[in-house]
Amino acid sequence: TIRENIYRQADNIFLFNFTNEHDLEVVSRAARVDAETVKSIAKDLPPHHCLVLGKVVKDFPMVVKVKALDIKTMGETRLFFKDMN
Repeated sequence: TIRENIYRQADNIFLFNFTNEHDLEVVSRAARVDAETVKSIAKDLPPHHCLVLGKVVKDFPMVVKVKALDIKTMGETRLFFKDMN
């Protein structure tokens, strides 16, 4: 959970796959959007979409599609010890 004063310092918020009820309440207050709108939109976002809040959208919540990257963005397990056999 991120503290409310952190969100209040941001001019714009981009939410990807954000479902924590408390965090969504805090975000909606920081972005001057009603909490129910933020919760309903954020919980139903399809893959590769985000909810944009803040000055960049004149405080009108907007869902945008984000182009998928051609690279792996998830972590990858590496072996530190090689099998000596």
